[in-house]
Amino acid sequence: MRKILLLSALFCIGLLQAQMSVSLNGVTIADNQIFSYNTTTYPQASLDFKVNNSSSSSINVRIECVETINSDGSGMELCFGNVCLSSVHGGTSYPSTPVTIAPNSMDTGVNHFYNTNLGDGQNSPMDFVFRFYQVDNQGQEVGNSIFLTYRYTNALAIASFSNALANIGISLKSTTVHDQIELAVSKNVQLEVYDLNGKIVAQKALLAGEQSLDVSNLSIGTYIINFNSSTGQKASAKIIKN
Repeated sequence: MRKILLLSALFCIGLLQAQMSVSLNGVTIADNQIFSYNTTTYPQASLDFKVNNSSSSSINVRIECVETINSDGSGMELCFGNVCLSSVHGGTSYPSTPVTIAPNSMDTGVNHFYNTNLGDGQNSPMDFVFRFYQVDNQGQEVGNSIFLTYRYTNALAIASFSNALANIGISLKSTTVHDQIELAVSKNVQLEVYDLNGKIVAQKALLAGEQSLDVSNLSIGTYIINFNSSTGQKASAKIIKN
């Protein structure tokens, strides 16, 4: 009896220590890494991946679609193990039967995330947040997990934002920012940054020239920037804070 308990304990410890990683072309990705695309052409828009098991025990892996932003999940192709799906849904895990990966090896499937949905040309970018996680033989979650985001930005949406901004004399360097929003301004405007609840979280009066706004204190997420000129012109843009 004591021997059985000891073996069970060792087995549980092995599960807890089982380490999983995800790699692209042999390079291990970082947790919460974002992969951005502005095309739906295959294979340029295909995010091919492998799941690696660096432990001495087999692991069972599933992928959860944590959420989709500006998309209902249709057209997001997820292939993992022997399953290839043409759409995903937030809060759902795939496949129904976990993919088992042998000790000290990687899975042998042809895996990828691939978005084929062009979107509506207005609501952009489209974000698909996924989480790789492990389960034991009873389906209970164990071990580490890894998040990644597949981001698709529609070129038409970029053009629409760019045209509106150009009309008011604004050139936004990037819609994906980290610490600073960087702009080129041809005339004085008032800038206001709103979160998705409609609250102003930052604002600044911009003078003509190269300008920036510090947003390092803002949480990761999506924000709306409103520009107002002294002559009554208005324009808006959506940014993603990483």
